[in-house]
Parts: sequence; C-alpha cells; structure tokens
Amino acid sequence: MQIATARILQHYEPWQGAVGLTLDAHALGMPKPGQCLLCSPVGHACGVVPVAGLPATYRDPERTIDVLLPADFASRLSGFLPPEGLSIRVLGPVGRPFALDRRDRRALLVDGGSPLAPLLYLVQHLVERGLEVTYLACRRPQVAPVPARALPPEIEYVHLDLEADTDTRPLSRALDDLVPWADGLYASVGADQLPAIAHALRRRLLRLRKGFAQAFIMPTALPCGVGACDLCATKAAGRSLRPCKDGLVFDLLDLV
Repeated sequence: MQIATARILQHYEPWQGAVGLTLDAHALGMPKPGQCLLCSPVGHACGVVPVAGLPATYRDPERTIDVLLPADFASRLSGFLPPEGLSIRVLGPVGRPFALDRRDRRALLVDGGSPLAPLLYLVQHLVERGLEVTYLACRRPQVAPVPARALPPEIEYVHLDLEADTDTRPLSRALDDLVPWADGLYASVGADQLPAIAHALRRRLLRLRKGFAQAFIMPTALPCGVGACDLCATKAAGRSLRPCKDGLVFDLLDLV
C-alpha cells in the first residue's frame, strides 16, 4: 500500500449513479480485482474522509486506470472533483483481492445491485484469461445494477428483477441452474442475500469447498484503509470483521 498523487485525465458519467475518473497510473500501486483505492483532494490529508474508488479498467500500454466513485461524493467532499488535468491524492491498494484459481474455466458472477459495479474489474481479468463468464445482475427497487453495455460482448448477462430488497427467490432459482456449471462464484451482494447464496450452493453442490465462493463486502465507511479506526467493522458469522484488513473479499463460508 502506498500514497501517491494521480493526475486526472478525464472524468465522466458511465451510467446513472456512478462517476468515472481516468487516472494516470504511473505513480500508483496497481490494485487487483476486489481491492479499492481511497481518493481525497490534494492538500486535504486531514479532516476529509476519503472516498473509496473501485477500479473498473486498467490499460497497460497507456498506464491509466479507470476508477468508479458514487455520484453523490461531490456533495460530501466539497471541491473533490477538480477539472481534468489536476490531481487527487490516492491511498492503496486497500484490502485483500479475489483469489483466482488458474485451473478454472467457467466463472459465475453475482452482482447484488451496487451502482459502482465492484465486479467490473474482475470481469476484465477473467476475459483476458479466456474464461467463460456469466454475470447475474440483480435489480433492486430504486437501485440499478451495472448495465449490460458496460460489459464485454462475450459475457453472458442475466438480468434479475427483485421485487423487494429482501426478495431472493429469483436469485435462488438462477443459482440452482448455474451453480453446477461454474468452477467458481464471485459475488458482490448485500448481507441479506448471503444466506440465500450459501443455501443454494449447499443444495446444488455435493461438497462446498473452501474458496469456491467469494464475496466482496464494501462497508458504508472506509476512513483509514489500514485497520486503525475500526469504523468499517462488519458483523458476520458471530464475529467482527474489518473489511479493509480482513477483506474486502471474504470466503463466503466465513460470512454465513
């Protein structure tokens, strides 16, 4: 993990609910899928809570990285979004990444409806490795998932409409069909969806091995990124976990 100053090459709105920044990545430690970057204004190291940016695309020849941030971050960080060509302060990479098995050939991704698409960077890596990928995108009330147009065309995109935040029936039915097909499952879902996923895995697999299902957990706040403040602590399986140190990616068996 390191602190660096990154120049903003472009800022844009990839879809409603997200803001994208293209950063000059020469001075950055490159994150792996499942890690994030903490971004804050240059010259405001104290007193301003950094925003967790989720990597979406890394372009190696240009040494640039696209980072997605929540659309409301500008209202929380006054003056955070400077014009293109100026710089921001970046801390990272933060958290433990997804563990990818080189033997896998088919990957099932489950997006519970986060507008920041935490699995988008993982998709890039899986496609580059030649895996078959199915992307389950759950649309919750008033929360749209990453649109199909943001994904590579070779990805199988399955759109699930959930009638309520607690409605996991469409997800359970889809998992019943797809779990036996997959070599690994990678999820970014709410805590209320984790038991349904775990139940489907145990129902459809003869043996649920460690590492088969991994879950990305983004806390509501990630102030320090190093485990010093404990403000990101999350309760799971009867114990307290710090996503910045114990995650951001967990084995699903450790959460349910």
